[in-house]
Amino acid sequence: MPLTPYHFGPGLFIGLLFLSFIDFPTFLIASVIVDIEPFLVLLFNLNYPLHGFFHSFLGGTIIALILTVIMTKIREFFTPLMRFFKIEQEISFKKILFASLLGINIHILLDSPIYTDIRPFFPLDFNPFYRITSLAGSLETMICVWCFLAALIIYIIRLIIYTITNRRKNHSSDENNNLLQNQLSLKCKSPFSPKTFINGFFNLLCSVAWIFSMCNPSSYNNNIQRKSR
Repeated sequence: MPLTPYHFGPGLFIGLLFLSFIDFPTFLIASVIVDIEPFLVLLFNLNYPLHGFFHSFLGGTIIALILTVIMTKIREFFTPLMRFFKIEQEISFKKILFASLLGINIHILLDSPIYTDIRPFFPLDFNPFYRITSLAGSLETMICVWCFLAALIIYIIRLIIYTITNRRKNHSSDENNNLLQNQLSLKCKSPFSPKTFINGFFNLLCSVAWIFSMCNPSSYNNNIQRKSR
């Protein structure tokens, strides 16, 4: 039978495959959260089916709605962990709700062919998915294992794409920085810099003053008298 950790296989596979539509951390939690029910039954030795009300579509929907409300409040705290694993998503109520409903219902569908105490269509007292086999749960367990391996492949491909994209962005950013630095250096070397302009303007004033003094009649007569002497 697929024990609780095995349910992470389909959770990882479907969550990574449909990352644009499903909130990833919510989907992983939803994939296993209903197994709190058999855990509590065993822990407190309750006179209650291991897979009772919350392993039905009705009970699972109630858990999904509660999980949606909780995850909407705390989803942002998962963001640093998502960044660490290079899985970044925009937080969306629709994605969280969809992930909660889908993850819990997939869990119920995987357990229904195995356990006789599950009533997926509660309050109807029957389980149309139950199969009598010599190796109960072997098919479901293999599905979970294969999903985990497929999820690992998808994750590696995502990491490769993420690395290549980041390198291209960094390369483009470096080229832009180098171009900007070259433009700044050319501006600093330009002949129209403020210092060059001031020096040229000062020389122009001196030239104009000299020409003006030469054209002044009094200055011209004084120069003639000096030469005659």
